[in-house]
Amino acid sequence: MFDVSFGELMVIGAVALVVIGPERLPKVARTVGHFVGKAQRYAAQVRDEVNRQIELEELRKTQQEIQAAAQQFEQTIHQEIHKAETEVSQIHQELAQVKQEIEHVPLAADTSGPAVDTRSGDLFASQAIDLSAQLLSASEEQEFLARQMDLFADPASTQPNPPKAG
Repeated sequence: MFDVSFGELMVIGAVALVVIGPERLPKVARTVGHFVGKAQRYAAQVRDEVNRQIELEELRKTQQEIQAAAQQFEQTIHQEIHKAETEVSQIHQELAQVKQEIEHVPLAADTSGPAVDTRSGDLFASQAIDLSAQLLSASEEQEFLARQMDLFADPASTQPNPPKAG
């Protein structure tokens, strides 16, 4: 703290011996030592308190950074959920449209396909499957599968796929 050499301490001791006298010098030296010790402890306490304040400020800054990152992550998750919900609702609408198209498609008399029960007017299960396969083209099936895979893909590593033409 102070830059005092041994020689300077000897000069101070000699002056104190002359000024204070040999009888009171030990008592004064103890008192001075006591005050110096208190001053050193006070300086250490102040230094420790400053260090604690610096650490506390760093922790607050780190906490704010973590909170900002958590909010950004939450917003990203909400956006991805909203996007997924939108895609699911679009798929539901498309399925409803396909269902309506299937229900309103007139049946042609096809002797090579499965038979129609003329008494009840119902299609056999195999004819319904063949009809739905005819309505969905291969590209639509691929697009549907790609959208399903996008729902389960990592949002940070994938970019949204533009709809395929064709």
